[in-house]
Amino acid sequence: MNLLLPVSARLYSLLQRFLLPGMSRDYGAEAQAVFRDLGRDAKDAGPGKFSAFLWREFTSLFRAASQDRAEARKAGSAKTGKGFDPRPGKGSRSVGPGGWRVLLDTLRQDVRYAVRNLSRTPGFVVVSVFSLTFGIAVSTALFSVANAVLLRPLPHASEPEELVRVFSGSRRFSRGPLSFPDYLDLKTMAETLDGIAVVSGRRFSVGFTPSTTRQVSGIEVSEDYFDVLGIRMIRGRGFLPEDIDSGGRVAVIGFNLWQREFDGDPGVMGASLLVDGHSHTIVGVGPEGMVGVGGPVLLELVVPVIEHRDNRGRQAYTGVARLQDGIGPLQAQAELTTLAQHLADEHPEYWTRDGNDPRDLVVRTFREAMLPENGAPFLAVLGFLAVVGLILLISCSNVANLLLTRAYRRREEVAIRSAVGAGRRRITSQLLTENLILFGLSGGLGLLLTHWIASLAGSGWAILPPPGAEFSVDGRVAAFTIGLSLLTGLTFGLFPALQASKADLVSAMKGRTRPVSFRRFGMRNLLVGVQVGGSLVLVLITLLLVRSLTSASSMDLGFQPENVAVLSLDLSHGDYGEEDGKQFVTGLRDRLETLPDVESTALATWVPLQGGSTVIGGLEPEGYVPAPNEYVNAGMSIVSPGYLDLLGIRLLQGRDLLPRDRADAEKVVLVSQAFVRHFWPGESGVGKYINRGERDPFLVVGVVADIPFKTINEEPEPHLWIPFGQWYQSDVILHIRTTGDPRPLLPTFRLQVADLDPDLPVVRVDLMENVTDNATDPHRILASALGIAGLFTLALAMLGIYGVVAFSVSQRTREVGLRIALGAAPARVVRMVVKEGLSLAMIGLVPGLLVAAAAAHLLRVLIIGFSPIDPVSFTVGAGLLLFAVVSASVAPAFRAARADPMESLRAE
Repeated sequence: MNLLLPVSARLYSLLQRFLLPGMSRDYGAEAQAVFRDLGRDAKDAGPGKFSAFLWREFTSLFRAASQDRAEARKAGSAKTGKGFDPRPGKGSRSVGPGGWRVLLDTLRQDVRYAVRNLSRTPGFVVVSVFSLTFGIAVSTALFSVANAVLLRPLPHASEPEELVRVFSGSRRFSRGPLSFPDYLDLKTMAETLDGIAVVSGRRFSVGFTPSTTRQVSGIEVSEDYFDVLGIRMIRGRGFLPEDIDSGGRVAVIGFNLWQREFDGDPGVMGASLLVDGHSHTIVGVGPEGMVGVGGPVLLELVVPVIEHRDNRGRQAYTGVARLQDGIGPLQAQAELTTLAQHLADEHPEYWTRDGNDPRDLVVRTFREAMLPENGAPFLAVLGFLAVVGLILLISCSNVANLLLTRAYRRREEVAIRSAVGAGRRRITSQLLTENLILFGLSGGLGLLLTHWIASLAGSGWAILPPPGAEFSVDGRVAAFTIGLSLLTGLTFGLFPALQASKADLVSAMKGRTRPVSFRRFGMRNLLVGVQVGGSLVLVLITLLLVRSLTSASSMDLGFQPENVAVLSLDLSHGDYGEEDGKQFVTGLRDRLETLPDVESTALATWVPLQGGSTVIGGLEPEGYVPAPNEYVNAGMSIVSPGYLDLLGIRLLQGRDLLPRDRADAEKVVLVSQAFVRHFWPGESGVGKYINRGERDPFLVVGVVADIPFKTINEEPEPHLWIPFGQWYQSDVILHIRTTGDPRPLLPTFRLQVADLDPDLPVVRVDLMENVTDNATDPHRILASALGIAGLFTLALAMLGIYGVVAFSVSQRTREVGLRIALGAAPARVVRMVVKEGLSLAMIGLVPGLLVAAAAAHLLRVLIIGFSPIDPVSFTVGAGLLLFAVVSASVAPAFRAARADPMESLRAE
């Protein structure tokens, strides 16, 4: 929005110079100053007021130019000429020797004439602009996402081209995390780096009192983060080494949090804020629109790393570094590869697996780090690009069809202009100017619509892009929209202009124009076919996703999330050791289980369908011979006894975990069906051992049914269930089953934690059903977005079919009149016209079905419970499209059937 006013003011100045040269010469500076002042007030009032201001000012400018032209013609001014003369250079006088003066004067004439012509057909303008605005806005929104992620990933960093991201690489993860001691080693040893910092994204509980906390997005960083990135605070400062020496309880708040919670108070520095239950002192306010290194999500809080600074085994951070002058990413990669080998030699237990296979250090530019490294995300991106291109193609095809119809209706006008001396090039230029004005106006409205969507996303109201994302409309996005409008205008506006510029002088002199000869695969019909086929693709994919949602809601997940609440705690924030942590959890469970509506409680480190699980590697299942270079690993959940019963997960063989499975007892484990199938096919698995290096082996005491952890329809993978008593974890999730709806009890659960420890923050309290519902968010979001796009493009297809059929009927007035005069029943005329509409639909129906089948195959990962080529969805989609086609053809069909044969013949 910050660039919209300067761009609009510049455009206003150029138009003023072209349309009102006298006023621009005498009062141009004053008019532009007034425009900027009024525009600034309108911009502050909101997007709606600003849009109305732009419409008012630009229409007033064109109206004044038209009046000035009319007065000049009345006065017979030699400067402007007498009326409009279509011949090049006529009606205007070149000032000076430069031919560009003639060109500019001709352009001014074309713009004025185009505005007058378009103002006579407001219905055509509204339909055309509405169609194009949607397609251009969708394309601009996509580019704004790419702009925020790839072209300006850190808008507030100084010299961002010198920044790179540093990961630890392995066979399983090419972009793995670092530990804080790893960062300290790289900071002292890497000579190709001018500085390095680490960052970890997370959610914080923030408030002024424990009872008013809420979740905000933020990052945990090393104290030199702001210095390395070169981000300057708008208030206060960043972090200093002294902050860590004094306890590290300091914070930098985001601009939005500053405005919302502190009303933009400039004296906010020094104020206290509860962060995860601990009081932090605010030392700075970040710039507006500040985002993290992982993507364009607005940051509301930044705190320094306090805990686990000496724990090399806690690999939870991503490195961000600034290269030395003259050093490229390849040189840095060469040095860090050597340093990775050094770290493997110094710390083999953390940087190698069983003494071999060392981890690596990976350097990526920010753009490379944002791009996926496997095929599936690329397919998703290409699919999204295809949908956006399809929507833009349908919108432009609809407008091109309207322009072709309009071109035919103006053949007599074109013939007359040609007869008085206008060449075809001059007429084409004039008509193309009209088309470009339509596309340019649509581009401007599309830009405003994109800015509105970006504003909603930043305030948390939008669905696409994700709430809280920072996608602003800057100069690059504005340039893209202008270029896209010009490109589509030239592509889809040139052919109608060329068609309209063909003059039929003989027919025009006789006062009659010949009817258009229709071909089944003519340009008009092909454009309608594109709209029909594209709409069918979007409608069919939407139906498949909706059916997939329905199927997912009725699937047996292998567990029962109903009436279960989840309470997330991180005992490391309360300085709990292992024994104290176990006692706290036991006391909390005892208190909760005494509540009247609570049936049972259990602990776990993961919630199914929350997005994954911990991966444990270096496994050696008894009797299993790994392949060469195979690294055996599996997912791992740490749970308490009773967890399986609470969630209703089936125990297939052996026994469940028991309270006696403590740290001083034999190490035991439950394994999933997939684990048994992979490592012990055809065997029970109960009683076998799983070794892991020099540690005590795990005895398999039971086999558990497979359940999904990442997505609903994922392929089951090997998984381990380890007792909490034998593997302590400070991050725990308490599962609470209630007799009824747990929503009313959620505040009570918080209070029970506060009674035991008022300073321990509750990371999250939620319903397990909400967690599992989030697993279908991709289906729901895609179904919503494609559904809206499908309905819109279907409406465009109906409009296109209606226009072509109605135009065809108007050209066959004589034929229809003869048919009725010879006794044709109205029903027969209706069938004839509807049949013509259906024949138009068939041009795009078959290609649309083929493209939809290919798209469904690519989206098979999102389709749950049935085949991507679903007969029900394809039949319903094709039937819906044919119904829309018949509906669009009925109105012109009945109009033709009610035609008076005598009037039809007399008109001819």
